Amino acid sequence: MRTALRQIEDAMRAGQVDAVLATEPSRFSRRHSELAYFIGLAERCGVEVWTTTTGPITNMMAVALHMVAGLGLDDRRCHTARRLKAVNEDGRHVGPAPYGYDVVRSGGQSGILKIRPQEALIVRKIYRSYLDGTSLLAIVKELNEMRIPSPRGGKWKVTMLSKDCVLGVLHDMTYAGFVISGMYHTFEDATTGARMRVLKPCAEWNIARGRHEPIVAVEVFDAVQKRYAGERTAA
Repeated sequence: MRTALRQIEDAMRAGQVDAVLATEPSRFSRRHSELAYFIGLAERCGVEVWTTTTGPITNMMAVALHMVAGLGLDDRRCHTARRLKAVNEDGRHVGPAPYGYDVVRSGGQSGILKIRPQEALIVRKIYRSYLDGTSLLAIVKELNEMRIPSPRGGKWKVTMLSKDCVLGVLHDMTYAGFVISGMYHTFEDATTGARMRVLKPCAEWNIARGRHEPIVAVEVFDAVQKRYAGERTAA
């Protein structure tokens, strides 16, 4: 997508270039795989690549830059994890607000959950219906017939209630007065910048008592988990 850089590459292939000069390596590319490709192409074409900050750049230097970037990513991941855990232990929410809540600032601090009354009524209705023996499919059908918008604004789906959604409405401990963080291992490729998330086992999550008002009692939440687990065992 970088037309000027592609033109430089074409000029190198055509033997029209002796050297390429930039202020720093990131001017060629912030992705180290692309930088390594560019340096490799330059070497094959007999072209020197220089920057005003580091001097000549070789393939070995491109590999070294990649390794340094990887170490930097690890350090940032650890710093972010510590910060989010501290927020969690302080009883504040990390991330977007769950259905039924708003995330607000209070006392100069962010991550405080405040109940949205109308949505909280829907959450309680879902829990009550499930404990009364209503199936997930029947609950979803009723919500859609009542034209109640889902957390995403469209129609309700069974996965929005179940563990298929990781924190489906019937399994989100936030509703019982807890806050959760650290559910995922986040990986960022230092070469491409691509991000991936892998769900951790529940035992590795950071779970703490929240400052917010629960929507359902702990006893109700636990009863729902017991029924859900029993149904899965029977299946």
